[in-house]
Amino acid sequence: MTSLRRASTALRILGVQIMLREIFRRLTGRPYSYNDIVNISSDVDFITLFYLLEKGIKLRREKEFIVAETRYGDFYVRDQDFTLLLSLIYDPEEDYSFIEYRGKSVLDLGAYYGDTALFFLKKGARFLYLYEPVKTIYDYLLINLEKNEIDPNKYRAFNIGAWIDNGIVYTRFNMQGTGLTPLINYDVCKSLSDCVELKLKSLREILEESLAGRDSSENIVKIDCEGCEYSILTVSCNTISLADNYIVEIHGAPNPIVYKYDKCGFKAELKKKQNTDYITLWHFYKE
Repeated sequence: MTSLRRASTALRILGVQIMLREIFRRLTGRPYSYNDIVNISSDVDFITLFYLLEKGIKLRREKEFIVAETRYGDFYVRDQDFTLLLSLIYDPEEDYSFIEYRGKSVLDLGAYYGDTALFFLKKGARFLYLYEPVKTIYDYLLINLEKNEIDPNKYRAFNIGAWIDNGIVYTRFNMQGTGLTPLINYDVCKSLSDCVELKLKSLREILEESLAGRDSSENIVKIDCEGCEYSILTVSCNTISLADNYIVEIHGAPNPIVYKYDKCGFKAELKKKQNTDYITLWHFYKE
């Protein structure tokens, strides 16, 4: 019954012609183009297209880019990276709107291609510190900030990830969660076409460089970086207390992180569970 319901929903959203072309693609393995905007050649492409259209997100072609139009701005990716746009089905309003951003500085760890950055600016954030370690995604972050005509004086962007200490690591590029893929050594990396180098800086240094010099009530930290959130365990309470509000997506057991914030005088509130208890969203704050 669930499969029939999904098929009926897909038919309603996509129409008969696109559904027939998708069935033909699955039977023959031949790709097709959706309105000359997106080339559909895999199930992941189709799922991305389906969910974007289901959410009412319009797509258009602009030169070498596929552009997704949202109420927070337009997001540009090239054809080979179309499935990056799948993250747009999650409305940042649902995850982040419980904090007042107007006039605040926001440190965005795991800035991705700018989806949360544009949201924070729409909500009145004064300044953004944006950290994204994956070069391909970082380049889109800069493109999307420029295409949406964001004043360069309102942000600083860094092609760096937060970690326990400073260094460089190697892993395989995963569209939606590179930070969750196992680390590999350089010799293995050289033999792989999808290997990426990640430059990392200690979370302590990032917090101190981004937050120091302002009242802690003016600082908000958002951490969504597929595992780097556990780096907070290595940071002193004095440094953590440079911000009054942290929004943290935790991948795995939350207890160590909740304990750390509690020890530093922060209240903890579970805001959301994803499809599995494995991923949870927390608000840590000082009253």
